[in-house]
Amino acid sequence: YTKGQKRLFMGVYDYNPDQHSPHDYLGYELGFQTGEMVTVYGNQRQDGFYHGEINGRRGLVPGSFIEEVPRSKQSESPDSSYTSQHHPTQSSSKSRHRPENR
Repeated sequence: YTKGQKRLFMGVYDYNPDQHSPHDYLGYELGFQTGEMVTVYGNQRQDGFYHGEINGRRGLVPGSFIEEVPRSKQSESPDSSYTSQHHPTQSSSKSRHRPENR
């Protein structure tokens, strides 16, 4: 990955590859929780996934489960006003519905 292609995203839904993935190669995908920060490298792939990194782990992340964090909000902490304004109920996946994109 090149440094110029790095962008910060945040999980807007819980993602568990075992439950949500349309792929057969689950070992390449990263699971994450709503509100978790994801560093994305490059452009979105044709299958709707990005190459990403979460807490030092690299793999594929689905574009429909993440939202780009505006540059003006990136210096704030994950508990920032951006997170609370855009996703006021940081509850479990039981109350959040994942997008249907299959």
